[in-house]
Amino acid sequence: MSTEDDWAPLPPDQLLMHPGELASRVAAASPAPVPLVPAATSPAAPTPAGLAAPAAAASVQAPPDPEALRALAALQQRLAAAPPADDFVSAVLQRERRQQQKRRRAMAKVTAAVAAVATEGPAAVVAPDAAAAIPEAPAVAPAVAAPAAPVDVDAREHEPWFLELPEPEQQRLRRTWSAKRQRFGDEGAKRRRRLQRVVVYGLCLFGFLALLQAPLMGLGLVLPLAGAGALAAGVADLCGGGRFVFSFCGAIAFVAVQGPMVLVQPFGIMSLLIACYGLGTIGMDGEMRRSGGFGEA
Repeated sequence: MSTEDDWAPLPPDQLLMHPGELASRVAAASPAPVPLVPAATSPAAPTPAGLAAPAAAASVQAPPDPEALRALAALQQRLAAAPPADDFVSAVLQRERRQQQKRRRAMAKVTAAVAAVATEGPAAVVAPDAAAAIPEAPAVAPAVAAPAAPVDVDAREHEPWFLELPEPEQQRLRRTWSAKRQRFGDEGAKRRRRLQRVVVYGLCLFGFLALLQAPLMGLGLVLPLAGAGALAAGVADLCGGGRFVFSFCGAIAFVAVQGPMVLVQPFGIMSLLIACYGLGTIGMDGEMRRSGGFGEA
């Protein structure tokens, strides 16, 4: 409680008090609060036994708004009279909505029938007329082995939404799904295409070098050098296909064909470097494809 001057010094009798001691003394000296007496209920509206007044007031539900019911009915009529959608997604959604409504109506009928049987009592269940009304189960034909399904067939091709699609769209989806299933099944074909490509690259590179050296070395080394380039590229690809492997195989093939002439002719060392770096470029192409996740085309 605030006094006239809150910043004034404490009197001598309060200097030795502990914190809160003055507040406890003031609280003990103040009179006790008078309890509030609840107002008596009006005799005109007695409270039922076992039910409190707030609970009784909360249990009363307001009647539905007629305007809201009319607006809801008008909206349902507009949705029922709406023309079919033009796009594929809307058509699928409308078909799914209609199927859900059919399932709900069928479930409601089954529930009503079960409830009616349950309310009739056990006498109606064991009545002979009811047992006689149950149709006999048809004779089950012997099981016939179903034909084996094709291996390259997606399970989604048998679903109703797929069968309702046009034939070109079905063929497009079949090709897409088949390509996804077989994306790891043609590794051998990819390796063969890669080997053929690097062999052609090595043949062209060493053949071009042989033609450049033809004025000095003659045309007799064109075919051997081109064949050595193709062989070196093929062996390097089978050994891993890295840029260093290609360069090493290219150097060995070039020296094996040229022999000591690599050091004798003026452009021998330069041709050797071009052969090494040229085949190394082919190996670098494969490394970039693999590290980038592109694979072989």
